[in-house]
Amino acid sequence: MEDSEIVKGILAKNTIVTKKYFYEKYYPLFKSVYNDYYTDACSCIEFINDIYIYILTPNKKTNKSPLETFEGRCTFGLWLKIVCINYCNMLFRRKKEKITFVEDFGDRNWGEVQLLDMSNINKADVEYLLGKVANERYRNLLRYHYIEGYTHEETAKKLGMNMDVYYNKHLLAKMKFKNAIEKEEGRI
Repeated sequence: MEDSEIVKGILAKNTIVTKKYFYEKYYPLFKSVYNDYYTDACSCIEFINDIYIYILTPNKKTNKSPLETFEGRCTFGLWLKIVCINYCNMLFRRKKEKITFVEDFGDRNWGEVQLLDMSNINKADVEYLLGKVANERYRNLLRYHYIEGYTHEETAKKLGMNMDVYYNKHLLAKMKFKNAIEKEEGRI
């Protein structure tokens, strides 16, 4: 299949083309970027999903998605790798500037990305909410990664977990934290 046909298939949201190229043929490309660059995704599949959404979301100024701007001046695989690396660099810059994405722990709203400036949050409030999470390991995981700014790999190492266990605990910790926030909201 030609690159232009692949692009047309993905733009048309053809599940067969998307599965074949995003989750099979280009999986090693995604995995290498996921392993070598900063991303806040919990797994390579989540990273692929994030990139898929990113390349199909229209720019507010041009009203075109990044994939619609693909002109075929290079192979689709090279273009995809460049997009992935630029996306990871954007995430890393935002993290360095102490700006992180607001996470929606339920169904994700992929409309406009909302940003949260962590420097304005009262650390005592965050610690209070973390204290509502019963499991100490979950509290530490959340504190290391989201407050102290350690990468997923550094956090896993600090907690003595391999990455597979870490990803599962990370998801559970976020769910427990969400529950703690919901319980607190109910008290107001």
